[in-house]
Amino acid sequence: MTRLLMRRLKRLGLKLGFERDWYLILVAAAIGLVLAVTVVGVILTEALQGEHTPPALTVHASRIQPFDGGYTVEFEVKNAGSRTASAVVIEGELNGSEVAEASIDYVPARSAARGGLVFRSDPRDGALKLYAKGYVEP
Repeated sequence: MTRLLMRRLKRLGLKLGFERDWYLILVAAAIGLVLAVTVVGVILTEALQGEHTPPALTVHASRIQPFDGGYTVEFEVKNAGSRTASAVVIEGELNGSEVAEASIDYVPARSAARGGLVFRSDPRDGALKLYAKGYVEP
């Protein structure tokens, strides 16, 4: 059966002018088919996955850098939800009095983004609170 199919394909290749390279065309077509089926499978899996959770944002400080005018608190915001959050507002509060705010364009689902807040006082000397203040769904 396989030999018969191979002979017919070879004859077809010869008729179309692919004298020696007919098998390369078959290999390329097979690879294309596998890629197309994989992409469709991934899209269907994502679409039918079921529960779509809203953005779940958590913020933590990763590093504190002093500079001439104050201190930069570098932070990382993680989104554990299955939806993207855009226009994310991060607020930092130091000792209950000094407040800094930053905006991040978007945090993709199950991903993270980084940013920084600037304070005049040293955050290492006081109580620093970081939290996500709000977001918009794109």
